[in-house]
Amino acid sequence: MIYVAKEMERNNMKIPLLIGGATTSKIHTAVKIAPKYNQPTVHVLDASKSVVVVSKTC
Repeated sequence: MIYVAKEMERNNMKIPLLIGGATTSKIHTAVKIAPKYNQPTVHVLDASKSVVVVSKTC
C-alpha cells in the first residue's frame, strides 16, 4: 500500500486514498502510508463505510 501511495503521488493524483482490510491499522496508515501521499489518506474499518468516508472528504 505504501507503493500505491507513492505511485498516486508521483502521478499527481488528486483523489482520496482509502486503506482498509483485515491486515491494516489506523496507526500504520497514519505513520507509513499517509506521509507518502499529499491527498486525504483514510483508514476505513469496514468497506461498507467507504461511501460515507468519501462523501465527507470531498
